[in-house]
Amino acid sequence: MGDSTPASNPKLWYEASCHCGTVKYRINLPDLSSHQVNSCNCSVCTKNGYLLVYPKPTEVEWHQGYEMLKSYEFGHKRVTHRFCGNCGSSILIDFHDGEKLGVNVRMLRDIEVDKLNFRYFDGKHKLGPEYEV
Repeated sequence: MGDSTPASNPKLWYEASCHCGTVKYRINLPDLSSHQVNSCNCSVCTKNGYLLVYPKPTEVEWHQGYEMLKSYEFGHKRVTHRFCGNCGSSILIDFHDGEKLGVNVRMLRDIEVDKLNFRYFDGKHKLGPEYEV
């Protein structure tokens, strides 16, 4: 975690990286001790272990390795899943709307996942037909 921004925008900078350290970045979010994290049961969130928060693209600062991110799309190909091309860590989901990214909190440094406040989303049934390989 890093410095907070002025009181009018009580957010913190959270340092993050993939498992191998090739991709390093930080995101600006409300304090995660009081902010909800999305836990979805759709096929890709389940298989990749996504626990998501939704910063604006301008609230994500890439320090290194952005060019090493690989992309994956499936189904209707409306969103792009980005992961480290070296270790495979699931970093984020790009919604291509310019408004938000779905960033995986599992990549954040010093986060205790079992102490987060979750909002559960039934993506398995609400995001269209279940995806099959």
